[in-house]
Amino acid sequence: MYQFPNNVAGFNKKMEMITVVCPYCKNVMENGFIQSPRAIFWSSRKKIIFIGAHKSKGDIPITKLNGLTSKEAYYCKTCKNVIVTALDNV
Repeated sequence: MYQFPNNVAGFNKKMEMITVVCPYCKNVMENGFIQSPRAIFWSSRKKIIFIGAHKSKGDIPITKLNGLTSKEAYYCKTCKNVIVTALDNV
């Protein structure tokens, strides 16, 4: 059985190891982290950021809005896409 390198597998909520496949090209994605010194969230519109953007109604947090600002993510070397899951308590 082929063993994937450690950095191409992640863990689901049950702490079971998973391999993530790119939904665009079907290649195995590399496991890593999105990291920032500030909160990260998805917004339907671009915001002007001076010191730090603030979450608005409808924005979806990717990391906690205070404290730890890293989130497990998956990167496709072929497509150059990153997949990250939003926080559970959106």
